[in-house]
Amino acid sequence: MPRNASGVYTLPIGNPVVPGTTIQASWANTTMEDLANEVTNSLSRTGAGGMLAPFRLADGSITTPGVAYLNETNTGFYRSGSGSVWAAVLGVNVAQISSTGFLVASGKAFTAQGNATIGGTFGVTGAATLSSTLAVTGAITATGGVLGNITAASGTSTFNNVVINGDLDMAVGSAGTITNLPNPTNSGDAANKAYVDAQDALRLALTGGTLTGALAMSNNKVTGLGTPTAGGDAATKAYVDNVAQGIDAKASCLVATTANITLSGTQTIDGVSVSAGQRVLVKDQSASTQNGIYVCAAGAWSRSSDADTWASTCARQAPGRDRQTQTPGTNWSLRSRLLSRARSTLTAATSARSRPAARWAARR
Repeated sequence: MPRNASGVYTLPIGNPVVPGTTIQASWANTTMEDLANEVTNSLSRTGAGGMLAPFRLADGSITTPGVAYLNETNTGFYRSGSGSVWAAVLGVNVAQISSTGFLVASGKAFTAQGNATIGGTFGVTGAATLSSTLAVTGAITATGGVLGNITAASGTSTFNNVVINGDLDMAVGSAGTITNLPNPTNSGDAANKAYVDAQDALRLALTGGTLTGALAMSNNKVTGLGTPTAGGDAATKAYVDNVAQGIDAKASCLVATTANITLSGTQTIDGVSVSAGQRVLVKDQSASTQNGIYVCAAGAWSRSSDADTWASTCARQAPGRDRQTQTPGTNWSLRSRLLSRARSTLTAATSARSRPAARWAARR
């Protein structure tokens, strides 16, 4: 007689045999045949044969799993509830298989020793730390953040909220760009090209340009102005003061002498290297008739064109001086007005010879 639905085996009719009963084939063969069938249909402990129907187990628990091991009885699988099976190791949950998917227990690591292929969406709700390269041919959606370096070899990367604590290398020299940037609102926002171009058009270039509106200086100064030449040029205070005093203002000189010099060749005057073509105020010659404004040359120096004639020399000259060591940033004027006129038009040489005791005085 086969077992019932609960697995209980019952001997065939006529059993058990009462004492003193003669063994007869009519009942003994039936009983032995039935026992043989049941033994055959039982699962061998040595693994011989196999189950021909579902194998049902007790639910078990985390410490005594329904499927466990002789040498480690608290390691195995147990049913924790409807649609939930846990894998426990040494009485500790490590992973869950449920109707919603696969879950690695908190504090446990998920490690793929070989290649892992994910056919659907790989969602990461927490921080993902990668110790090696992650090659992705599709899209990655990380709602909890990504820590570490991200290198996109090709394709388009879309980021909604990104915080970068290091450098963002856009592969200078290639076609790498950041696109679709909105107009910046905060001082630390990145700006798009259209915004920069629009703002740049409102600025005056350092190399020059045309100012179309008023410029409010807020009590500040405009410095570094050259000597005005056109009627609309801005004038320095020194130029205006000179004009008010009847002084003929000259263009600035690079440097002024502090002692007698040789009026030829490039040289260093008061710590300033003077090159050919640069203006020098010569004011300390032993022969004072040699004083004046010169232009440095590789050979003999010549007086500057704005101070080499009687008309240009006899007025009180006031050349500014740009830089040197002893008296930087000063203006100088011709103090003596006692000039003799040898000819109506003076050359540099005659002008020098006809200008006795010409002296220069510093004016700040």
